Amino acid sequence: MGTGLGIRGTSVRIGLFVGALVAVCPVVTAQYQDALTAAPQRYKLAFENQFVRLIRVGSDPATATAMHTHPGYPMMQVAFTDIHSVTTSSDGTTREAHREARTARYSRGGRAMAHATRQLTSAPSRSMRIESKLKADPSIVPGPPLQDSHFAVEQDNPDFRVTRGKFPPEEKPRLKLSLTRPAVIVFFGKQKWRVRDDQGHRKNSTFEDGDFFIQSPGHFCLEKKLTASEAEMLVVELKGRAE
Repeated sequence: MGTGLGIRGTSVRIGLFVGALVAVCPVVTAQYQDALTAAPQRYKLAFENQFVRLIRVGSDPATATAMHTHPGYPMMQVAFTDIHSVTTSSDGTTREAHREARTARYSRGGRAMAHATRQLTSAPSRSMRIESKLKADPSIVPGPPLQDSHFAVEQDNPDFRVTRGKFPPEEKPRLKLSLTRPAVIVFFGKQKWRVRDDQGHRKNSTFEDGDFFIQSPGHFCLEKKLTASEAEMLVVELKGRAE
């Protein structure tokens, strides 16, 4: 589900051969559809604007997805469950992957490659693709990360800065923080916060595992943890500039 500030939401020869390959590859790729069209039972659009595209990824243990492509945007894939799968490319090569719940994996994107994915376990799996539409630009330097002891930067690459926030059950901290870049806040588990939107309005909101917020630059939207329960989240800041 989604709303928003914001928006909230409930993987030889050279010479003439090279020239032939350049001419043929676009035709081969073009026959495959985007994941949202080719495998709608697994890939569902959660949110999209001029900066970012969020795709919820479910599972179908019985079958592999149809052969498909993705746009090739830089991506952080956030796992909400353990994931064990195998990916088969259009040339027949395979790659097995095992991801742990509550982890985030970075992909630089690039040329879209057709592939199919099959889950290797019967347990349901859930993840989210955070795809940045911004162009990497080294001259754009984000401001300092969130200055609070509950947060720690765990990834910093050309396209994203990922900061993890962890709050013990007994603590109900008040946060007075700000961000200089647009960000996606992703929640793990169930938690309740006092939230402030872009207009300064406040309300109490409960978030479920896998919910998200689109955070505009400026004051951090989460002001106070309201329940005596553990809380964990990822703040995924988008670097770069709009094309």
